Amino acid sequence: PGSSRLCRSNSCPTLAGSGPSSGCTSGISTRGHSETFAAAAHAKLPALLSATDMLVCGEDLGLLHPVVAPIMRQFGILGLRVQRMPAETHLRAYHPADYGYDMVCTTSTHDMPPIAAMWAEGGDLVSHIWHDMLGNYGPVPHKLPASEARRIVDMHAFSPAAVCVLPIQDYLATSRELAYHGNPQDEIINVPANRWHYWRWRMHVSVEQLLEATEFCHEMRRLHATCRRC
Repeated sequence: PGSSRLCRSNSCPTLAGSGPSSGCTSGISTRGHSETFAAAAHAKLPALLSATDMLVCGEDLGLLHPVVAPIMRQFGILGLRVQRMPAETHLRAYHPADYGYDMVCTTSTHDMPPIAAMWAEGGDLVSHIWHDMLGNYGPVPHKLPASEARRIVDMHAFSPAAVCVLPIQDYLATSRELAYHGNPQDEIINVPANRWHYWRWRMHVSVEQLLEATEFCHEMRRLHATCRRC
């Protein structure tokens, strides 16, 4: 159920590619899918969940079939929240303070620009985060300041979500010394729409350099100790 996506036609949700047309004329299709998905989940998920003692997270991003959320809650599967990918159409972005405990939160994933690259793209989303979430005034800077990157990281670390997993690019963006100062797009790991974009990103600093960055390491340890994530 976690991978089921919806398309909408005439305000009636139906599964993409589930029939001869892209729309439906009644709620019968949705009810039928709900029963099918629920039955499949009850048949398959217990075996999958019993195969590991790890926490299980479902990639419930985007517009989902209504049966997904209750099934995930029933089986204790954590949801995934990416700040800039709200499922609610009235939101421009999530505020991490609004997350539930049964979630994994992150600033970005391997399939999307890290926060510095997102920032360089500009647009309404960046303006919304700068003014409404970070509470800043005036024009949005083209380059994400390290201090504001730190505030974005902090709001995720202190969120109620049970798990906070952030890309190393976004952690490094909080440091003026360690942040990448080249083209922000270079930090994108994968571009799904571009078949020639390979997974070849490499961290621009070595592990040895990170270990020698004592101030950065101290700050990260202090952050995770303060928010009780370590």
